[in-house]
Amino acid sequence: MEKATRLGGPAFLTAHTPTLNLLQMADKIAHADVAVLIQGESGTGKELVAKRIHERSSRSTRPIVSLNCG
Repeated sequence: MEKATRLGGPAFLTAHTPTLNLLQMADKIAHADVAVLIQGESGTGKELVAKRIHERSSRSTRPIVSLNCG
């Protein structure tokens, strides 16, 4: 059994290796000056990942813009 790991605040508490990999990737992306498109099914936490990237980016002092393209 994997040990639960807390990464970057209260939004995520997980021991699921693919989720940990996703969060680490989000942290790396946050340092790049690029636009990000996050796709996935409803209820999978896309907006939480977007907020995580935004919080860790150089643009964190500006508003985040979320678009629902559904």
